[in-house]
Amino acid sequence: MEQGNGGEMLSLRSDNLILKGCIMRNTEYIYGFAVYTGHDTKVMMNSSKPRVKWSQLEQATSKSILIILLTQSILSLIAQSLELFKPRAETIMSNILQALLQIQLASSWCNSLALGF
Repeated sequence: MEQGNGGEMLSLRSDNLILKGCIMRNTEYIYGFAVYTGHDTKVMMNSSKPRVKWSQLEQATSKSILIILLTQSILSLIAQSLELFKPRAETIMSNILQALLQIQLASSWCNSLALGF
């Protein structure tokens, strides 16, 4: 219970409740107290962030980027290992480049199928 302007007692009811996020307009002042402020309140439970949604194009692009990154990593490891055997690296490198060209053509063909081109 609380006292009103004329000294009378006013009761606190659900129609006197102001929830989090409400804006009071045309009011000089208010008196209030916190009823419940935990994480299990209705307002807090409804204030979660929405799920991130990915389109099929974004998923296919992410997969393609991952494939490209892995291919480049493997190529750099192969190139570094061939640097250790430099005298015969030219013949090995030409064979590897031909194989990698075929792999790259095959992967671009697979990506075009996955994207629907």
